[in-house]
Amino acid sequence: MKILCDIDKTLPKFVRANAENRASSKLERFTDAIEEVRLMLRDLNGPRGGQDAECLVTVHLRHMPEIIIQERSDSIGKAMYNALERASRTIARNLQKRTHQLQKGPRLLDEGLDAALA
Repeated sequence: MKILCDIDKTLPKFVRANAENRASSKLERFTDAIEEVRLMLRDLNGPRGGQDAECLVTVHLRHMPEIIIQERSDSIGKAMYNALERASRTIARNLQKRTHQLQKGPRLLDEGLDAALA
């Protein structure tokens, strides 16, 4: 799993290492399913405060559509935590759906074949 970070230059330098570590630890259980994770962190209106910290997480999964999560908060840490939480839940849900579809698939093919032969 490759993790790429695009971080606003106005944010402290330790944010990059923290972002990579958080993403890695939060998504490590999906390593086999994830090709790449992109984190984009922005401070939208500088030091004025408010809901101005934005985290955009894009997850490229193997053989599945990408997942895009956007979170805004009053701090970069909260925005990143919430975005990675949502990404983790979404990945788990999508993988579960895919597993269910793959398990269900052959039976549907067999039933269709039986109906066609009858």
